[in-house]
Amino acid sequence: MTLPSAWLSPQTEVYTDLRARLTQADAAGRGELWLVLSAESGAHQQLTLRIPLSSTEDAYGESRSCTAESGGDALTFTAGLDEANFVPFAPATGAKQFHLLLNKYLCRALAAPFHCGGRTVTLAGSWTSWRLGGRASLELSADRPAQLEVETSAIRATSVAFDRARCAVVAPSNGVCCVAGRTTQWHCGGSPAGSGWHQVSGDCFHRETGGSCKDQP
Repeated sequence: MTLPSAWLSPQTEVYTDLRARLTQADAAGRGELWLVLSAESGAHQQLTLRIPLSSTEDAYGESRSCTAESGGDALTFTAGLDEANFVPFAPATGAKQFHLLLNKYLCRALAAPFHCGGRTVTLAGSWTSWRLGGRASLELSADRPAQLEVETSAIRATSVAFDRARCAVVAPSNGVCCVAGRTTQWHCGGSPAGSGWHQVSGDCFHRETGGSCKDQP
């Protein structure tokens, strides 16, 4: 499903305001709902951002992929889920308001290089050279009947400034979380330095620090 879209500068906050619900879905099968949008830089680099909104599969880790094509490298960044903007893959009685700061996903995409058939491709680092949202769509896929109802959809820029330095705040690459009662470091975006790390999904890694903690309910 194609959404209304236009190229917008990430130098101000860019949001997607989407109100939608799954009217038919079967969690016993396999199903996914993605927001997919384009980004490009003045260096003629094309990037596709894929943001999970619902899935029967593990959607916590992020990943980067690259396919060599005749017109250049097709780069895709798949984001990890945002729990405030994610719903179970099941029929919903009411619509969900998805309010996503799209700058955050460009931050994460630029945080690590892409590996393209033995080559390493680093995206242009200049924040001012990028623009977001020239094409946007919702992609629903399932191995059993599924339907999506969209009430409203928009991608808009605000007057609030956003620079590359804010990436470390809204889209950090490192942090600490609690996993099974153990204090755990996490890292997303390329391989972390040091020992003891194990890959949990895509480009995301965990390692225990040895302390105990209490999982959030």
